[in-house]
Amino acid sequence: MVFADEIEGNGALLENKRVFVVGPEKILSASGLSSVRSFERITAGNPADLAVKLARYRDTETGFGWGRGRDRRTGYFQYLMTTPSEALKGLAALPLATSNSATVLYTDEKGGLPAITDAYIWSQRADWFVTPSEGPFRHFWVASSTMSYKAQSRMDFSVEKSEYPSLGAVALGPLEALIIIFIFLGVAGGIFIMVHSSYTLPMVSSPVKIAWTMGAMVLPILGIILYFNAYRRPFYQEDGMMRWLRPPNIQSAAATMMGFGYGAPLMIAIAYLLAYFGFPIFFSEALNDSVFWLGAGMPVMMIIMYLGAIIVAALMVHYPMKETMMEMKDSMLIKQSLRMTFISMTLVSLGMMTFTWWFMMTHLPMMPAEDDILWFGTLWIASFTGFVVAWPFNWIMIRKNIKHGNR
Repeated sequence: MVFADEIEGNGALLENKRVFVVGPEKILSASGLSSVRSFERITAGNPADLAVKLARYRDTETGFGWGRGRDRRTGYFQYLMTTPSEALKGLAALPLATSNSATVLYTDEKGGLPAITDAYIWSQRADWFVTPSEGPFRHFWVASSTMSYKAQSRMDFSVEKSEYPSLGAVALGPLEALIIIFIFLGVAGGIFIMVHSSYTLPMVSSPVKIAWTMGAMVLPILGIILYFNAYRRPFYQEDGMMRWLRPPNIQSAAATMMGFGYGAPLMIAIAYLLAYFGFPIFFSEALNDSVFWLGAGMPVMMIIMYLGAIIVAALMVHYPMKETMMEMKDSMLIKQSLRMTFISMTLVSLGMMTFTWWFMMTHLPMMPAEDDILWFGTLWIASFTGFVVAWPFNWIMIRKNIKHGNR
């Protein structure tokens, strides 16, 4: 760190450094910075405005600045409040924030909250989804003898957490709006395919129609595109079954849809039941550090979703479908149904579970509850990802004649 009165003598040291100048030109003019090749000035009209600007500022390349913006996702912030004339006292008190995540904010000289400071601290207000005991939490440190009671009351209210749905317009952010549109388009596409196939494809079996209908619900727009590409083609009859002449990429899409159309909605339904009624959370002392995650909630839920979807889809969907198409012993039919369902669910889960984990852990400030649109939206988009991941694998199996996609 180089102080303002030392910059001229240390120009050589700063020649290849990125320099940030905090304060107006009347304190440190451009002529006083003549020895610095380039610099970025951060200034404002008064100390309170400058403090808020610094609190929000973050240079990603150098890591300079607190970066306490509204969209910051790690939120255990602390704020140190003082007056401009007591700035040194405030800086000396920074170690009180042992998490070293404090930023300094200013009241006015009479101890009142300037409008910009008041607006900033309220924009940082935390909220909760299920219980107020959830994080993140905010904390104020006051290093001033002139802070007014009114200002302290405003600060106290601003750190009181609020229930997420009660935050008005804040509760429906851009992400939620996009998810609502995404789900609406999916449901509309599923209804369209259900009606269209009922009137125009009487030769297609009901389980296949249901797979396309439910699959399209979690594949907005893409589901309808694939549906028309699959059935607007020449067809023929073979062994009493209708077959469509499709290229390998559309065959693989149709084959993927047969497993995905039942599997993805089943996994969403199972996840909802687990979230609504609860699921086992356990940790045994016999588990060592390398497998401790087996006792965590999300891995348990994912395992139950995966296994539950395989069992239900194999016995209630794929087994009856194969029974009408093949003459085999029940044991062989069950074995084949489980094998094909296992392959389909594994491929879909590969993309679906990975996306769910990544999205919830990196893009959501806290785990949403089952009655939040973010919960449904995350699994809906994850299902879309699962289909995209499974599609090329099914294309390989179509090419190797392991699976067929001409029904």
